Amino acid sequence: MSSETRLALDGYLLLDPQTQRIRFTRTGQAALASRFARVGVDIRRLRTLEEVEDAMSSVSMREYRRLPPDQKDDDDANNAIDDLHFITDGVRGRRLMPLEERRQRMAEGMDKLLALIGVTV
Repeated sequence: MSSETRLALDGYLLLDPQTQRIRFTRTGQAALASRFARVGVDIRRLRTLEEVEDAMSSVSMREYRRLPPDQKDDDDANNAIDDLHFITDGVRGRRLMPLEERRQRMAEGMDKLLALIGVTV
């Protein structure tokens, strides 16, 4: 097991422990505002973790749909989209791992989900 590893994206969100309100840091706004704006989301208006996660899903779906056919199976293109979902790791209390370990954790979770619904890959 590796020790905790902070990535730049781990500094994109802050959670107020008393109100449970979320806000994007300046760094997070600079990195992500345009991606969210493309689906009509102003990240300055997101206040809850649920709102952030719903917006991340909208961003991801749009980006997947717009991938050119030759990039649909490209790991780098898909990782660039999937990595967005790691911005909530710190505020969710997940152990902060190196990027490749986070990707592996996500892949294992997807495999388990698919197995639960009877899909084998």
